[in-house]
Amino acid sequence: MAFGAILAATDPVAVSSLLNEVGAPPRLKMHISGESMFNDGSSVVFYTIFKNLYLYETGKEDVGENIDFGWGVSIFAQMALGGAGIGIAFGLGLLFILYSLSRRLEREENIMQVAATVTTAYLCFYTSEEVCHCSGVIAVVICGITTRAFGAGMINDPHLMESFWILLEQLLNTILFSLGGVVWGVVIANDKERTDTGGKFSGTDWGYLFLLYVLLNVIRFVIIFGFYPLVSRIGLKSNLREATFMSYGGLRGAVGIALAISLDSTVFSVTADIPASFVFRKDSSKVFGMVGGIALLTLLINGTLAGPLLIKLGLVRNTATREKILTQIEEAITDYATDDLLHLLADPRFQD
Repeated sequence: MAFGAILAATDPVAVSSLLNEVGAPPRLKMHISGESMFNDGSSVVFYTIFKNLYLYETGKEDVGENIDFGWGVSIFAQMALGGAGIGIAFGLGLLFILYSLSRRLEREENIMQVAATVTTAYLCFYTSEEVCHCSGVIAVVICGITTRAFGAGMINDPHLMESFWILLEQLLNTILFSLGGVVWGVVIANDKERTDTGGKFSGTDWGYLFLLYVLLNVIRFVIIFGFYPLVSRIGLKSNLREATFMSYGGLRGAVGIALAISLDSTVFSVTADIPASFVFRKDSSKVFGMVGGIALLTLLINGTLAGPLLIKLGLVRNTATREKILTQIEEAITDYATDDLLHLLADPRFQD
């Protein structure tokens, strides 16, 4: 069940970048990003519940919890609703700070606003996750939504704010994928420490990996189209072409890798002094191998073919205005390069 919760988390980063690049409908971008945010929050909640239940099976004292159905529902409600409440509280606090710094008198206030958003995000996550034992991911998501809904006009320099968060996202994703790639490489390379505990990633496991990839895509299509009659009639609505792309665009990435690393690290540290630890270490190695493999396959296959699928579905329309803008940009770049080249040729250093 913990494995399923990990695989349920999707990563819209690669798909969102593609949608911005080709000029896809804003509604489609909103659907994919919004679904990913709340999907990731729910995945983390379910992962926490099932991880504790799995660790309880180790038999080690004070490790994990024996959670039944009723208790599980209670924990889910506490983590989800409690996280949402904490997110609203921190969002209101951040709004007050942004309002206090929105005088637009000094550039330092713009920088302080950016620093306030980062500080609030981390404090919100820590308070919800560690202090109140609620969902930190949901808390941060709700905090961000609250701030965006009521504080967009209080930001002095929106370009600075957006650029900083894009840079921070790229840096953190790079670190996470690098770390995940190293650990996944150790797993599939059958490191001695893991093979000694039965965690060898065999040819059969590779076969199961490709089968799992196919099943995950089929399941996502079933879920998306199962809810299509409802989604097509409420909110922003949707259509069959958008639903098809959303079904195909369920890439796995940052959140799943982070959860898999967390589970693997926890299992190896908890079972260090347990005689039958090889059973649990074998499970965690297999889980991480599968999660890393699924992330790789979805990025290579789904991510690569997402652009042609958008064109095939007719979701990308180069309007006359867009074509005119692109032509003007191309002409401006050509003129600038030509002018710069002429200046270089006129320079005495290059006349010979």
